[in-house]
Amino acid sequence: DAASKPVSRKDLEAYREFAFRQLEAADNGHGIAAGKGLYPYLWGWDTFFIAKWVAKSRPDLSLKNTKALFKGQWENGLLPQIVFFEWRKGDYFPQPDYWGTAHRKIPTSSIIQPPVAALAVWELFRHHGNNSAYRDEIKLLLPQLEKWHDFLASERDPLGLNLLSIFHPWASGMDNAPQWELPLRNVDGKLASPFQRVDLSHVKDGNRQILRFC
Repeated sequence: DAASKPVSRKDLEAYREFAFRQLEAADNGHGIAAGKGLYPYLWGWDTFFIAKWVAKSRPDLSLKNTKALFKGQWENGLLPQIVFFEWRKGDYFPQPDYWGTAHRKIPTSSIIQPPVAALAVWELFRHHGNNSAYRDEIKLLLPQLEKWHDFLASERDPLGLNLLSIFHPWASGMDNAPQWELPLRNVDGKLASPFQRVDLSHVKDGNRQILRFC
């Protein structure tokens, strides 16, 4: 039974190299995009986890992606769900003009995603904190990270319950989870402004069922 055979070191190394090639192919010049074509920009949920996973073996890649996402941080500390570097009209929806952020130097979305940035920074420090170059870079990130957590505490947990509140399913990082179906039935989609679904140029409608609520 092939499934029960142990994976050889050689095969593991081949899988690892394949994975890194896929990540490098998704690099849009600023960082690793969530998905080439369908998700051409940087998503906090995706890119921070990538930065965490590669921190040990590719600290340069981890640091590049972490710093890129923090470039989109708002003045009030909000770390947005999407950072739109060099956005192009019509290649993704909703775009900065929809979010009301097209005027920003680096346009972003206007909602959050789960606060996993600290995990990426910690992994980088854990594996490379004894390297002065990486340690200095991490020190520069700490004020931004603290500002992000302060925002969450004051703006998303004003009652001090240690539970973050969100205003959109996408902010949970679990957009397609079944538990959203019931509450989203109370949302009247007819009130939304007209829009064109760009995702259908990349995947079939049946693979994007949650969008019937958006």
